[in-house]
Amino acid sequence: MTLLDGILLARPTFNSSMHYRSVTIFGKPKLVDDHQEKLMAMRVISENTAPGRWGKVRDSHINEVKMTGVIKVKIEEASAKISTGDPDDQPEDYEIPTWVGILPITMKTEKLQNDKKLKRGIKPSKTLNSLQNKIF
Repeated sequence: MTLLDGILLARPTFNSSMHYRSVTIFGKPKLVDDHQEKLMAMRVISENTAPGRWGKVRDSHINEVKMTGVIKVKIEEASAKISTGDPDDQPEDYEIPTWVGILPITMKTEKLQNDKKLKRGIKPSKTLNSLQNKIF
């Protein structure tokens, strides 16, 4: 998985790059077939995305769980990388009259948008409201 944090614009294109955060995991994936184990994984993902939401929505139908693919991986190795800093140009390139720097890229949540069929008077939970306008 890689998150792009910015575009690094150097004097020569050779030195242009990206700022990023990435992780790679190695292990043997296994498809989860057990209904309860799949349901637990779905709950963990849901609660990590929107805490408290699992208990406010209807239970998943058996067919919905069957149609959902869940893979587990026992991590054998992992590698993480972070790229930061200014362009690393050659000394002779510093005389080139062009703009050099970083174009930051952010991932940000926006304002909640009501579903068109939402019944009047139903408001988002405090937890959902707190997830608005967050930068990751």
